[in-house]
Amino acid sequence: MPVFPSSYIISVECHTGIKSLKMTRDELIEIVDLSGCTLLNDYTQYKNLIILCNSKKEMLNIRQRTDDNFSMIDEKKIYYCKPDFLFDSIVRHEIQLIEKYCW
Repeated sequence: MPVFPSSYIISVECHTGIKSLKMTRDELIEIVDLSGCTLLNDYTQYKNLIILCNSKKEMLNIRQRTDDNFSMIDEKKIYYCKPDFLFDSIVRHEIQLIEKYCW
């Protein structure tokens, strides 16, 4: 049984993967998919979006791009999170409080 409902929309922005785990971006995307989440694509409708980032610097770069794209959309909430949010939720088999994983 998946940990996340499909209403959880995740964008994987860890373009270099996760070096500490020797995991590629494609492997991380596969884990997101297996966890039950929906991967963000151009046609995905969402109110809440979780963007996985490796570092605060990566988050700031992504945030600048996404803020430019979504600055006029108030009803959408974007969370910039460490990949640990996904892993900890899977290991504990329950969705963790997202705020403690945000950059």
